[in-house]
Amino acid sequence: MAKKIIILNGSPRKNGNTSALTAEFKRGAEEAGNTVTEFHLSSMKIGGCLGCWHGGKDAECPCVQKDDMAQIYPVYREADVVVLAVKPYMMETAIDDIVDVISPDAVVVSIAAGKTLEWIDQAFGMEMKLVRAMPSTPALVGEGVTGICANERVSAEELQTVLAMFRGIGMVESLSEPMIDVIGAVAGSTPA
Repeated sequence: MAKKIIILNGSPRKNGNTSALTAEFKRGAEEAGNTVTEFHLSSMKIGGCLGCWHGGKDAECPCVQKDDMAQIYPVYREADVVVLAVKPYMMETAIDDIVDVISPDAVVVSIAAGKTLEWIDQAFGMEMKLVRAMPSTPALVGEGVTGICANERVSAEELQTVLAMFRGIGMVESLSEPMIDVIGAVAGSTPA
């Protein structure tokens, strides 16, 4: 079944490794029949969340800030899969900006090195379906190796969907979480 996927590309370089990786991932996901929307956060005007925990959840409750998050919120509400293609130091801010609007049924995929499933879960402050993916730089040309692990809330079907999406950038292996951090060293450095 086709999924609605949103990619948050947090790289400050439009032609950098993260952008090349997300372009390949997007191509592979679309070839698999999915709908993909990508946002390049560095080219958007986004203010930090004010913490009111109300704005942006639906059309009746718009965010009080008038920034480019207004473009992202509607896509979030319908997303089956949310890919956080942000650097590790940006993860907390990215999560803070989406935590009040993301569906708890969405699968969140992180490519941030060193951010464990437990860390991401705690950052959301609620039980989420989480997948960590660690692609290697050859993924930039569709020849990479990506290690993937998921928490217990991700169903076998959802995990297979994520695995299929990453096959667009090369070989994919489901691993235990401790092996995710090792794969960058074994298969080539990460795209960050």
